[in-house]
Amino acid sequence: MTFLRAVPLCFVLLLAACTDQPRVAIAPQSAPTATTRPSLRSEAAITPTRDPAAESTVQIAESTHALAGVNLRMADLISVAYRTPEHAREVVPLLSALRVVSPEPLPTGRYDVRIVIPGAKAPDLRAALARLLADSFGLSVRRELRDSPVYVLANPADRLGNAAPRPTPPLQPDTVDLHLTGDDLALLAEQLEECMQRPIVNETGRRTPYDLHVRRPRREGRPQPIDPEIIRAALKDQLGLGLIPVRRQIEFLVVERRPS
Repeated sequence: MTFLRAVPLCFVLLLAACTDQPRVAIAPQSAPTATTRPSLRSEAAITPTRDPAAESTVQIAESTHALAGVNLRMADLISVAYRTPEHAREVVPLLSALRVVSPEPLPTGRYDVRIVIPGAKAPDLRAALARLLADSFGLSVRRELRDSPVYVLANPADRLGNAAPRPTPPLQPDTVDLHLTGDDLALLAEQLEECMQRPIVNETGRRTPYDLHVRRPRREGRPQPIDPEIIRAALKDQLGLGLIPVRRQIEFLVVERRPS
């Protein structure tokens, strides 16, 4: 997986988890020039995905006043609509299904979304997605601080980027390589949340490139859950990072269904 940080006007977010979503990246998209920009017409639709095998992506382009997503979980849509981006100048929030809680099961399908609002900025597009979720699925969402067990991603040795790169060990017949790379440790924390099945709070104070290889067990051709201790050992050995179990108050998105 490769992560590229883009200018704040336009982002594409390719989603990842330690399940069946294999990639995460943030990359720029070129804006059309004034001579080729088509006249915009308002659109707003969430539909069952046309391609369940497609890579899951979310894109917010302020240059074209559009939000688009392909093959997304309901938790992804809720995160885009309601979560706060990690950094002030960004337009797409990081996504983790662990930050979305619902007393009732969420719809299990996969969805495509497209919203276009002439003149809209990212907050307007995200608010329109929230209205669309309410109108289409009867969902309302509130932000709530909860005391929760979490892992803190920390750099106790302060040696990130100073350790000599370690060669990647060869794959064994019953393993598969999970390769996480990027330019911001906030992204790494979000990637690892669903691996560890616990929220991860980035307290490294660093925005720096990383490259992490983790060996995942494989059974009958499918990757299996990773032992959290394997992840913690890989973080320590390869990046000099620690995952420290603590309790913190963190923000969750609590989903409620409107009465019929």
